[in-house]
Amino acid sequence: MEFHSAKTLGQAANSPREGLVEWKSFPLAQDTTIRVFPFVASEGARHYEWIANDVVIPIEVQPGQAVDLTMGRLDVDHVKVTKEDGTTYQATGQYRVWRKAKDGAWVPVRSAVQAADCRATGNVVHPTGTGMDLPPGDYSLVVDYVTAEGPQKKTEYVTLP
Repeated sequence: MEFHSAKTLGQAANSPREGLVEWKSFPLAQDTTIRVFPFVASEGARHYEWIANDVVIPIEVQPGQAVDLTMGRLDVDHVKVTKEDGTTYQATGQYRVWRKAKDGAWVPVRSAVQAADCRATGNVVHPTGTGMDLPPGDYSLVVDYVTAEGPQKKTEYVTLP
């Protein structure tokens, strides 16, 4: 997960780091909460973003206000398959995650592949039996796996509070 603090005014236009004051990378575990202590009024306007696995969440905060950021966890198990004789087994597969944007469109989520990754730099397909840390929101999870009957697809919708 990366947390960015950027000035909204006074930076050189078209600069590769336009508006960026600093960024910090935090290692996260399930149910991690980060407390943000923003700028003071005398520092002027700033814009904060919380970026985790390619999901950008703008943070609206006023001088002197503190904000708690809580990370959710989406774990994807192998798929439980029931045979005709009633026995079950776990099928491995792969999954993709989409986040519902403000306009209602579903946007693919890319997982960061190294600590400095910020946006659109990681993997889209992940093996079952793994998971990812994500900010609160609505997500679509599509799992592809193979059974004796051939390729299968399972779709679920999840809301992380």
